[in-house]
Amino acid sequence: DLKDHRLIVIFFDLSSMQDEDIDRAVEAAEKYVKTQMQPADVVALASMSTGLTMDQDFTSNKDALLRGLGKYNGKDETGFANGATGSTSGTSDDTGAFAADDTEYNSLNTDRELLAIRTIAKSLERVDQRKSMLYFSGGLTRNGIENQASLRAATNEAAKANMAIYSVDSRGLQALPPVGDASQGSLRGNSTYSGAAATAQISSNFNSQETLDTLSMDTGGKAFFDSNDFAPAFQQIQHDTEAYYLLGFRSTTQRTDGTYRHLTVKVNRAGVK
Repeated sequence: DLKDHRLIVIFFDLSSMQDEDIDRAVEAAEKYVKTQMQPADVVALASMSTGLTMDQDFTSNKDALLRGLGKYNGKDETGFANGATGSTSGTSDDTGAFAADDTEYNSLNTDRELLAIRTIAKSLERVDQRKSMLYFSGGLTRNGIENQASLRAATNEAAKANMAIYSVDSRGLQALPPVGDASQGSLRGNSTYSGAAATAQISSNFNSQETLDTLSMDTGGKAFFDSNDFAPAFQQIQHDTEAYYLLGFRSTTQRTDGTYRHLTVKVNRAGVK
């Protein structure tokens, strides 16, 4: 049933997204279903809050997809966003003078999100067609080398499943004022005046996008940051999967000794790879 179709998984990481981020992502997905979705498109919906769920299996039924997307609107964020890293520099001057170090918690949270991507890729491994995942996230922060193994496992599983990941930062275009925004109180210390607070904000934002970019680049997809228009992400998926080749290989050697076969694929046309 999936042959000769464009297979797209829209994955909402609700655990990392605020309410307004969810609304923005859902509106973009609904617009795609209503105006951009083609007869060849077969779409599935998945989400993660306290657990990973498949909310809609692959279908070309627009009404079913719109009903599934409508369930995401109004959901509260589930509190799995990254915590502080133990420094009071650049934090609000309130009664909480102590800043807990949540570094280990952050590492576990990132591993959890990467495991969800790995699980989805594993479930699609036996489908021969090329698959695309549109990953809506509020940022995915890797803590040094702590999450390296999970990141490598997620990209490897996606590559084996022939699934490209298109990451979208659902926060859109952000303003990062050096004194903070209205969501927090006045900053303590002199970090506001030395530029340390602004530097920390920019660095934190970059780190939350860098892992998303790695997921996309290592799987043949593309990352979309700092834009409130998510339509180009859907257009990119459709363009990249308009036509592609599937290459198969069957070994003529009957030995089952566990050794690898070295394959080299070459093209004789200029401008292609």
